[in-house]
Amino acid sequence: VDAMVLNKGRPLVGLPALGYRASRHITWREGKKDCCLGDNLQVNSNPLAIPKVPTSPFRVDFWEMLPASAAQALRGKGSVRHYPDGALLMLRGQPVSGLMVLQRGRLRAVTGGANGEEHFLRWVEPGEAVGMATVLTELPIQMDLISSGDSQAFWIGRELVLEVLRSDPEAGIAVARFLSARLSEAVDLLAARSQLRLDDRLMTALQHFAQRNGEPLPEGRVRLLLTQEDLARAVDASRQRVNQALRRLQTQGMVELGYRCIDIRRWPV
Repeated sequence: VDAMVLNKGRPLVGLPALGYRASRHITWREGKKDCCLGDNLQVNSNPLAIPKVPTSPFRVDFWEMLPASAAQALRGKGSVRHYPDGALLMLRGQPVSGLMVLQRGRLRAVTGGANGEEHFLRWVEPGEAVGMATVLTELPIQMDLISSGDSQAFWIGRELVLEVLRSDPEAGIAVARFLSARLSEAVDLLAARSQLRLDDRLMTALQHFAQRNGEPLPEGRVRLLLTQEDLARAVDASRQRVNQALRRLQTQGMVELGYRCIDIRRWPV
């Protein structure tokens, strides 16, 4: 795929999920600097019918955080793109051609080591934006972004984003707050991985995912649509050890395990 550009010889994280089973490498394409698989997928150039995304106390809606004038200007400059299950939207180590705001579906944000092992970072939910840092700095994106099921995203080209930010100081301040929150999230992830005990890493990871991806339930509980395999990849432990630790937490009444989900009932005092 011409739009997929990979460092020469570097294995791609999550290849089975993307359907690449015959080889663990993608051919380098000369002359293509930006990575955006959406360039080769269906594009709707009419952005008028942008669906309203549900709000959540655990996530920041990109459109809601912007001044109304800036949000309106950006909505009029982008296009809607549709992705099938397993599609790669952004590729780690490469710059992207613009800012993406997820409208429907869910995206897996993953990274990995030199051996190609996947490390799960978080889910990207509707209303969240990805790519702002690389739009501003032209630095490469630091994760692979993979569609989990069919998804729909709104893309705005880099120069169009910069044009709006140059003309609206309040929008620039809003973006600074947005990036500061992302920096705080990165520090949280680093702190979680630095803890020695698995139970500590697990509780920190559950708190992290609850704040970013949790669905509020009655009586103050939070539901995470997260598999134990993803959780194991997030805390650098085997699935068996994570399952044992989760069962200890369930016995203590802190969590309730379900099919492909974890309900958090209370946090340790």
